[in-house]
Amino acid sequence: MDTISDDELIAMYRTGDADAFDVLFDRHYRSVYNFALYMLSDRGRAEDILQETFLAVARTAKRYEPKGCFRTWLMRIVRNRCLNSLEAERVRRDALAGAAAGAVDHADADPTPEQCVQARELSDQLTRCIAELPDRQREAIVLFAFECRKPAKPALHSLPPRAVEFVKSRGDATFYEPAGCDRCHGQGYRGRTAIHEILIMDDRIRQAIADSKDVPAVRDAAIQSGMKTMLESGLEKAARGITSIQEILRVVPFGPNV
Repeated sequence: MDTISDDELIAMYRTGDADAFDVLFDRHYRSVYNFALYMLSDRGRAEDILQETFLAVARTAKRYEPKGCFRTWLMRIVRNRCLNSLEAERVRRDALAGAAAGAVDHADADPTPEQCVQARELSDQLTRCIAELPDRQREAIVLFAFECRKPAKPALHSLPPRAVEFVKSRGDATFYEPAGCDRCHGQGYRGRTAIHEILIMDDRIRQAIADSKDVPAVRDAAIQSGMKTMLESGLEKAARGITSIQEILRVVPFGPNV
């Protein structure tokens, strides 16, 4: 799907194609995360903004107008969420300071009009620069160090049932495991990539919740409605050589029926 435009992927997602959303996520999550990290200077908050941004995309996809401006629309979402986060943090700090001092003149802590203008101009400039980056960034922000990986046949007996089904369905895929080198300090990994699980409410899921079914039953209803689980999202990346199955199973919780 690498040659399909963002607008075409959004249209496909609207018709229920979950894979199209995965491609959009893989194509843009680095820019979203890097922008949030620049704005917030906090990895944890940047990861939260990353999740919030793509949840917003999933929820508002039907309202997006296909004009070839998906990336601009996406960066506007992440920018607004970063500004909201900064404002919430400022309010929190003011409240803590007020509690400690007994009384605080909040007007003194507010930025000057000149500072507000400079911050907004900087944010707008950064948004435009990021929006102009190519979809496939050249920076090495990947989980697997390609120069020290080696092909490995998955040990099906040690995998959960869904992972076994996935591996068998990808008969032509080459899976890898870490070999280690000096650059990765013998670990076989560097950097990070994202795996995700997004639940979109539909009538089947609403009915399962209304029937007071337990969490596994609601989850099963979501999977029947086409939700891709976090395990499946990770295995997709393993099949593409981005990471290893061992690493996915290390970070994704799974039970005997997964």
